[in-house]
Amino acid sequence: MGFLLLTLMLVCPEPELFRGYNPEKKIFNQEVELIHDLEPIEVAEAEAEKFKYQHGDKCDIWAGESGQWFVKFKKGACIFVPKAFKFSRTVAGQIPTGWHAGRYGIPDDIIAQTDRTTLWALVCTAEALNMSGITDPYELYKYMHPSEVGNCLGSGMGGTESLGKMFKDRREEKEVQNDILQETQVLLSRVPIPFTHNDPGSSTLLPDGSICC
Repeated sequence: MGFLLLTLMLVCPEPELFRGYNPEKKIFNQEVELIHDLEPIEVAEAEAEKFKYQHGDKCDIWAGESGQWFVKFKKGACIFVPKAFKFSRTVAGQIPTGWHAGRYGIPDDIIAQTDRTTLWALVCTAEALNMSGITDPYELYKYMHPSEVGNCLGSGMGGTESLGKMFKDRREEKEVQNDILQETQVLLSRVPIPFTHNDPGSSTLLPDGSICC
């Protein structure tokens, strides 16, 4: 059996590797109701229509003389306001700083659209096969059916970076790749952390289970 001679690090999260997440300043959004009208803001016409559709009579929209559009949120409208606090838990598992899948031959275009956790799993698998003397994974299919091959990877919630893009970025109307869903479905074992125990891997290899894992 081959092993990738790199390990995940238990460290204080680095915001630049976690999409800005900082346990020292954990951000939440709180909904508040306006108690007085706000000053008008300039937006695109399409955005003005969306605000009006959501807030109804608690929002006025109009076109200016030069064609620009304005929105005025009125008393009773609800908006989300960011707030932050210092989180009590500041240690997390992190792929080592400076690790780059390109050093293992993965093309830049694949790296650009793939979750770091998925890339890590891909490299681990390739390294394990290579160090076991298997240079062509399809060689395995000569001896076993795909249904007899199991896989276990303790990866927490899976592709957390892609989960953030799929939910948070879309909510904030940021650009997200169309196939982001598949990047959230990293191979998962039944345990959330890889160090917990070896039950998923061993049970997969028991009689009536897989012959290779």
